[in-house]
Amino acid sequence: MGSGKTSWVIDTLNTELDRNFLYITPLLDESRRIKDSVKSRDIYCPENHGNGKIGNIAKLLSNQMDIASTHELFRRFDSKCKAALTENKYTLILDETLTAVEPFYFTGKEDYKYLLKNHDITVNDDGLIEWIGSELDTRFDDVRILAKNKCLFKVDEKFFRWHFPHDIFTLFEKVYVLTYLFPGSIMKYYFDLYRLTYEVKSVKYIEEKYRLTDYYIPDKTSIRNRLSVYEGNLNTNISQKENMLSATWCKSAYNKTERVKIKNNFYNFRRNIMKASGEKTMWTCYKVCRKELSGKGYANSFVPCNCRATNEYQEKTCLMYGVNWYENPEIIKFFSQHGITINQDMIALSTILQWVWRSNIRVTDSTEKVTIYIPSKRMRNIFTQWLSG
Repeated sequence: MGSGKTSWVIDTLNTELDRNFLYITPLLDESRRIKDSVKSRDIYCPENHGNGKIGNIAKLLSNQMDIASTHELFRRFDSKCKAALTENKYTLILDETLTAVEPFYFTGKEDYKYLLKNHDITVNDDGLIEWIGSELDTRFDDVRILAKNKCLFKVDEKFFRWHFPHDIFTLFEKVYVLTYLFPGSIMKYYFDLYRLTYEVKSVKYIEEKYRLTDYYIPDKTSIRNRLSVYEGNLNTNISQKENMLSATWCKSAYNKTERVKIKNNFYNFRRNIMKASGEKTMWTCYKVCRKELSGKGYANSFVPCNCRATNEYQEKTCLMYGVNWYENPEIIKFFSQHGITINQDMIALSTILQWVWRSNIRVTDSTEKVTIYIPSKRMRNIFTQWLSG
């Protein structure tokens, strides 16, 4: 983080003019920033000219235009986009890992049983759901499109999951995934599942240029000099249980009293310990308990816990992290069924690091100190172990 990945992208796009590039980032604003930063070639951001953005991006690919777009649009690539990628040589630069595997929910509780009984779908031995019904538009279009793209799976009788169609990665000349701590991403396990091999590299500033190098473990000394974890009394007046502030814990009415304590701790940390304004504060929690944990002076400083790939919050120095991250148990179960064990602590570490690096700590020439309050004992231990090396 902060090693110059985006600068490397801009250098690469400005110099390697004989290659076609598709740059994919989580946020639309970031795709526009790349478009504006690259001066040696024209970068196109897909627009809706009557056939939707997906129709426009298929046309741009067919004409070998260089493109900057979003994760969301990339997830919707259809057969026309794939055909254009097959015909033309493209390099993919993927800014941050994709949400490659996630739960899928049928609109109605009985939809799956209905489609099965009506012979619209069939389920293979590996759980793959295939569409064998009518091609006419119906209220099950979402199921039909996903099934025909071979990215809808049944895990058990109650849980279904969507995954990104892995074959698309074989359509590019090269693929670069720009992220920190790749082993802490579901995409890493997704690559393992489909035996997509990869090399881990680093970015380093060498001879006045950002370059790809062999992977190295970065020195955290400068980070430790500016980033500290609060270790005071606000950690001991609340529950120290392993699951405290997990998504399940936050939904339970039995924990309401503890959530009131955490809200009070957030208020005291910001106002009395840090003496920070709302403009200098950022905090997060699961959506289900945001209302309960919001308090005077910081309610409007909320930054989602899955936020990444943005510089919007780089003035923030007072951080409050009210999340205890566990991956969806059904996603864990799916990978387990395929012989793959997910490291939950590594996923949690990656998640909190991405959030923290939205703050002022990402500004390498800043001299401001950043302090984070992490009520969850588990998350605090995971983070401090990383910070100490």
